[in-house]
Amino acid sequence: REDRMDLLNFLKDHAPCYIYDGKKVVDQCRKLKESLSGFEFLYSIKTNAFPPMIQEVSKEGFGADAASSEEVKLAAENGIRPEKIFYSSPGKTDRDMEECYGKCTIIADSISEIRRINQIAARRGDIAKIGVRVNPDFSMLSEKGCSSKFGIDAEQLLKAEQMLSECLSVQIIGIHIHIQSQILDYRILGKYYQNCFAL
Repeated sequence: REDRMDLLNFLKDHAPCYIYDGKKVVDQCRKLKESLSGFEFLYSIKTNAFPPMIQEVSKEGFGADAASSEEVKLAAENGIRPEKIFYSSPGKTDRDMEECYGKCTIIADSISEIRRINQIAARRGDIAKIGVRVNPDFSMLSEKGCSSKFGIDAEQLLKAEQMLSECLSVQIIGIHIHIQSQILDYRILGKYYQNCFAL
């Protein structure tokens, strides 16, 4: 009862506000890790960029999915190591990539972005380890996909082998696929992940 009164008094002075249950956040992280052992998880910074929230998921071993250079910075400032921060966003500027270089894995969203990262790395005398966002030929709900405005078409990426062989300052270490959110049916998700692994 005393705790409840303290909370009500706090709300009186600070409402409207958000109140987070840190224990619940940690419990949910652990539940996810136990249910899908063998996988690593990224916390999408844009869902909630509140620093204590990022700190909690970082302590649970989660990496970060960052959609801007500011989100890369937030993830790093709140305990997530560079090798566990993945910066994926269409339309990254050269300045964005320069600011984030070495602080995360940059996910290239287009062929031209691969070239631009290659130039940045070459100027630094470095080899950038990057991911590539692929637009697959399937959708979340169907084996037949429709073109997305994000990522490189899988077919186009295969045809870009010659161009990629000329980019001596990048090394592709993974692919990134994101088609749709808010799907909670495990059968649909399972089939989708099977298709992703096959790709």
